[in-house]
Amino acid sequence: MILTKSSLIDFCNSYFAHANGKKMIIFAVNVEHSQRIVQEYREAGISAEHLDTNTPKTQREQILRNFKEGRTRVLSNVDIVSEGFDVPDCEAVQLARPTKSLALYLQQVGRCMRPAPGKSEGIVLDNAALWTEHGLSQQNRKWTLEGKKKKKRRNSQYPMDVVYVEDGVIRQPAIPEEVEGMQLLEMTQEMDDLLLFERFLEAAWDKGDKPIRAFMQLKDKLLHQDRLFTAFHLSYIIKRVYDYPEAPKKGLWYYTAIENNIDYKLIKKAVETYAYT
Repeated sequence: MILTKSSLIDFCNSYFAHANGKKMIIFAVNVEHSQRIVQEYREAGISAEHLDTNTPKTQREQILRNFKEGRTRVLSNVDIVSEGFDVPDCEAVQLARPTKSLALYLQQVGRCMRPAPGKSEGIVLDNAALWTEHGLSQQNRKWTLEGKKKKKRRNSQYPMDVVYVEDGVIRQPAIPEEVEGMQLLEMTQEMDDLLLFERFLEAAWDKGDKPIRAFMQLKDKLLHQDRLFTAFHLSYIIKRVYDYPEAPKKGLWYYTAIENNIDYKLIKKAVETYAYT
């Protein structure tokens, strides 16, 4: 689940569409935001409760007990259950807050990834589109104690990424529902393609090859299956390849769009934001 829409009720719609009846944790921006989300869920007929650092201890214990025992289906919180909170039968999480922290992103996603009897999967409703900032949660990652040197970006009229919308605009709202014109989508085939691209990218890096190699390998894979790149594919790939040295020239994306019958304006903003050369 990738993109987000414009109002609190859309959080509920995302739940009904993709995780209806599931036990779910929501990660909100702040107390007011969390309480508003809970109110919308209750008005939609879903048992929901809010939790934050100011919740009295006895009340907090009761809220957590209600969630663990299934009396509450949806638990919205602010910086309480991102880590060190284990409810194995939690089946879904809803990401309703932006974050630049990869560790926090993975901790939040991990709340629904614990194995439990009768549970076959964890559902992530990424209403803040954190995958565009941190990549897919399933991808392999290289960890190092050396830290990561920040790259300088050119000044741009386009904000840093949080959500990618159909017209290619990349925005960073303070609260996800402030952004208009987006909807939550399932991108199962394209997700599989991008996970394969991540494996190609990792292999290229290990061999000392340029990141364009991973792009070409995925291109060959799609051609073999008589498939084309989509704007969704290219927007993700553009962001990822420019995290590496020796990234390709901007013109590649223009010609790739033409070859794949993609309106270039759908990826133009991604190119202008990430392809700083």
